[in-house]
Amino acid sequence: MDRADDTNSNARIFSRAPAGLLASALLAIVAALATSTSRGHVPLTSAAFLGTYLTLILVRAALLAFRAPTPSGTWWRALTTAWLLAGAVWGTAVGGLLASRGMDRVALLLLLATAGLSAGVMPQLASRPRTLRANLSLVLVPALVGVMASPEPLAYRLAFAFNIAMFLAFLLVEVSRRYGELLRADANAVSLARHVKDLDAARLQALDALHAKGTFVANMSHEMRTPLTAILGYAELLDDQHLPTPERLRHARTIRKAGEHLLALVNDVLDLAKLDAGRLRVDRAPCSPSAILAAVASTLRVRAAEGKLEFEARTEGPLPATILSDGVRLTQILVNLVSNAIKFTDTGRVEVVASCEAAASADPQLVIRVIDTGIGIDEAHRARLFTSFTQGDESAARRHGGAGLGLVISRQLARMLGGDVTLEAHEGPGSTFCLRIPTGPLDGVPFVPDLQSAPESMGRVRRVAAAAIHLSGSVLLADDSEDNQRLIATLLRKAGATVSIAENGRQAVQMALAARDAGTPFGLILMDMQMPELDGVGATEELRAANYAGSIVALTAHAMSDHRARCLAAGCDAFLTKPVDRRRLFEVVREQLSRTPTSVRLRASGPRLLSTLEADPVLGDLVAEFVALLGDRARQIEEALVAGDVPALAKRAHQLVAEGGSFGFPVISAVARRVELAIADDDAPQIEAKVRELVELCLRAAAA
Repeated sequence: MDRADDTNSNARIFSRAPAGLLASALLAIVAALATSTSRGHVPLTSAAFLGTYLTLILVRAALLAFRAPTPSGTWWRALTTAWLLAGAVWGTAVGGLLASRGMDRVALLLLLATAGLSAGVMPQLASRPRTLRANLSLVLVPALVGVMASPEPLAYRLAFAFNIAMFLAFLLVEVSRRYGELLRADANAVSLARHVKDLDAARLQALDALHAKGTFVANMSHEMRTPLTAILGYAELLDDQHLPTPERLRHARTIRKAGEHLLALVNDVLDLAKLDAGRLRVDRAPCSPSAILAAVASTLRVRAAEGKLEFEARTEGPLPATILSDGVRLTQILVNLVSNAIKFTDTGRVEVVASCEAAASADPQLVIRVIDTGIGIDEAHRARLFTSFTQGDESAARRHGGAGLGLVISRQLARMLGGDVTLEAHEGPGSTFCLRIPTGPLDGVPFVPDLQSAPESMGRVRRVAAAAIHLSGSVLLADDSEDNQRLIATLLRKAGATVSIAENGRQAVQMALAARDAGTPFGLILMDMQMPELDGVGATEELRAANYAGSIVALTAHAMSDHRARCLAAGCDAFLTKPVDRRRLFEVVREQLSRTPTSVRLRASGPRLLSTLEADPVLGDLVAEFVALLGDRARQIEEALVAGDVPALAKRAHQLVAEGGSFGFPVISAVARRVELAIADDDAPQIEAKVRELVELCLRAAAA
């Protein structure tokens, strides 16, 4: 379809106007000379040729004179009218001459000129197919009629008419072809321009990301070198044998504090890597928001006091005693937000205010605001706060320290919990960060009026950490690092355990089997996963293949969920990461040493059970995470059965009823449902049979 305001078409026609002007002038002169000098010419015909083409020449000349980048529609309509008029007059004149004079030399010359005119106008009007078809028809149809009406013999006329008709048909087909090519060229040009624009935007974005990562690496280098310098420097000072005991203890505390800071940095980087890879999971379970907030406040109040800051944690209205969320991740978010507030506040106060909004609705929310009177965040830096590898104000970050990952991790964790972390508008100095997460259903959940009413059970971890740890049992420590051997063995021996050392996996297998065969089995093996001769995974598999029933705990520097799944699938009972946290080490060792020696070692006896969603491009990663947990689930169910803990059995079975079907294991879901029914009927033999079946299915699904 022709459009007078088509910029691309107008530009093409306008660019060809000088050539068309010259061609029009030559054709007008040739036509006028031919008709004026021929025998029996009609002066009117000559004048018509010359007049129409002079009109066309004048219109083109006017267009050239104006030379507007996008000439107006009026000028294009004038040019189109002149083209059609010239074609009509030319075709009528040629047809009239052919009809009256026959096929003499002048007529043939004009016929050839007509063909040239028709072919020559093609490039100029190719972008306006309707105008071009009309022009061709106005030129050639009268010529065809004139040939048929000429006094020449019929065969002669038919031959010429056939050629003209075929020539016209060819030109009309060529019009469509050329117009299609122009449309494709325009589309390609637009696509190419868009692609170039996208590439340029991507290039700029990549450069920004590269700069941000470079800045991040520089900051991380500084942040890691600072505690490393303290660790190395104070460790060197401890070599002084004449150092007074108080000073020695002070240096040791400094080393520990620097090491904890360094570990926090590494954990932040690992958490960010897991988040980017989609491998960080949340485990929703009942937890107490007031107890979590009280614990965070108790921990960080000391740091606020060191900076001479006022610190207060309070509630606005009652809070639910428990919510359905991940207490560990909620604690991590709060620690990040409150630590930032303390770090960037030089004077004044930090306040943490918790409330429960829309408690009676279908979507109640826990809202926690962290308010400080610190340096504040200007508008220019707000948009960059939650971006990876960037910090709001780099000059402030250099002054206060930090890698700039806390807010990024906090927001992503909050969104995984179904909520968000935002920066609220704030008048004057300071800033207010708001954490908002769903609480889950609150029907029947009691509310506590303040933080002092937090459930006592939530303080268990702190009491365990403060209490004296006593371990009883023998431990085989398999680790090729002498430093780790000395550290872990010293901790365990001081707690009362007997520790033997194996320097590689092969030696660990030999010592464990020899002790078992001698009737003095180890109560626990701490198995490092990366050792010479035979690694921890291989050693564990060999022990389980030899029907070794003792507890084995994986000890590794890897913290990713896929490595955890590999260790558990090999036959490990638990998983500890390096650097070893003493409290966690004691908890796991005490738990494993207290296991009954007759506990069944769980290994799948059938072929691997595959999920129907394993190859799903969207759910594949979630299925893999679920499978990685099934080994633990099987052990928990087995232990609940051995201990006769029916409520725990019912809880685990109920979880698998929903999760089994959701992650492509309908058979696990069906058997878990049968366990529930057996528990409801209080049918002990059926409970045991169905639990064994469920455990076997979970192990087959978790098998590597």
